[in-house]
Amino acid sequence: MSGDGTARSGGKRPVAFISHHSSQVETARRLKRILDRNGIGGWLAPDDVQPGRPFDQAIIEQVRGSDLIILLFCSRSDQSRHVKRELMMAENEDKLIYPVRLEEIEAFGLAYWLNDYQWVDWFDGKDKSIERMVNTVKEQFGLPDTSPEPPAPPPSQPVIMPPDPEPDPAPLPAEPKPVPPPPPDPEPPVSSTPISAKSETPAADQTRRVPKPAKPEGTDGEGGDKRKMLLIGAGIAALLLVVLLFWLLSGSEEEGEGEAAAGSSRLSPSVDCADLSSPAHELICNSAELAARERQVAAAYEAATAAASDDAARTALENAQAEFIARRDGCDNSACIDAAYIARLEQLGASTAPPPPEPLPPQQPDGDEPAAVLPGETRPSPEQRPDQRAPVEDTRRPPQGDTTRPTPTPAPPPPPPPSPASAATPPRPANNPASWVTQSDYPSNILRNGESGTSRFQLRIGPDGVPTGCFTTGTSGHFQLDARACNMARARARYTPARDANGNPTSSTYSGSFTWRAP
Repeated sequence: MSGDGTARSGGKRPVAFISHHSSQVETARRLKRILDRNGIGGWLAPDDVQPGRPFDQAIIEQVRGSDLIILLFCSRSDQSRHVKRELMMAENEDKLIYPVRLEEIEAFGLAYWLNDYQWVDWFDGKDKSIERMVNTVKEQFGLPDTSPEPPAPPPSQPVIMPPDPEPDPAPLPAEPKPVPPPPPDPEPPVSSTPISAKSETPAADQTRRVPKPAKPEGTDGEGGDKRKMLLIGAGIAALLLVVLLFWLLSGSEEEGEGEAAAGSSRLSPSVDCADLSSPAHELICNSAELAARERQVAAAYEAATAAASDDAARTALENAQAEFIARRDGCDNSACIDAAYIARLEQLGASTAPPPPEPLPPQQPDGDEPAAVLPGETRPSPEQRPDQRAPVEDTRRPPQGDTTRPTPTPAPPPPPPPSPASAATPPRPANNPASWVTQSDYPSNILRNGESGTSRFQLRIGPDGVPTGCFTTGTSGHFQLDARACNMARARARYTPARDANGNPTSSTYSGSFTWRAP
């Protein structure tokens, strides 16, 4: 990372490219809102890709035009080849990179790019956890502090103390109330001592006794108030603890549901229906037949890998699987994808027949009501339905003549469809094949890295001589080069169409190749 942030943005609002895996798109949108509140622009795919634009071209232009890259790092982005290419482009363009960890894991697939950077942990998903990175970006690009200032305290006013209350006059001593004489004892003791003045002294003292002064207020209630405050504080703490436990449990359940939903959207190790950035993946996930083919190829490949005898055989299987994935991802229609599946199943020695449909529920025994007819099922006629009941002899009248019912003859199967007529005359290029794909079509990010190779492709030619489809038959080692070769050849190639034995234009195929050479 080099250069001054203000110089990078040219005094304008900086824009951050948010690199993320498709499973973290909601987190990326939340980060974009946080950046926007702090005066920083955010860009993420697919939200900000204009309709009709290719994904790769939009991402390449945005990485070049952004002022910094924010990577939302998780276990899936660590293994994502798209995220890896975005970091390669950012490194080549000398962009500022801010890695933000969403999970407490170490980088493995992206360790080459991220081990030198300081992480920002955002495990809890709270805005305060990302505030440090946002403040760093604002300081780097010279943005003013837009955080809301705390409201100023109201101006202090002079406190008018009430005047000291005048001391209450000393209370007058209460007049002693006459004390009733004690009741006489039933049997008063006989005493020979005469009653003197001393025996009257206690009564006189009792009448002149001054009441005790009252204790100051608060001495008895202070301990009670403290106990009440302690009880209230303990209740509030218990309530907060219950709310915290509820929040943690609900968060773990939502995370488990999200992981389960993400796991259920993956058809195979190479097709995740939660990531529809590739047109081929969208076609596969929206078609039950193609999705079944994808699972069939994945199972056959896994079985072949497990049965491989040595490392060389496994390496050959991996290379062939990579070529198949590049060919499949280069398709833009269902027929092309299905052809790639059939070819791959033949290579793996597996059956190319589609997976059997799910078995229908068994028919209910005979009853008053007939069984319901399922969609796509034809109810047999009474003559074709086998009689499951035992025959019952009719004893009402003797049989007359031949009562044997003739067995219906089954209808013959329909004849197989005629095989398509082979082209008697192959298609011929109507323009120069050297102009279909040129070195000027080299993707800039791959050209900068010096990657090269030969892309082999096969075009489907319509009866009018215009290509209707293209798929990769041999990879150059980089799927973007293979896809570019197919797209350019399909757009620019024109043919004199093939003709059948009767001289009529017919559909056909044409194979070609182009070698990418970096200067």
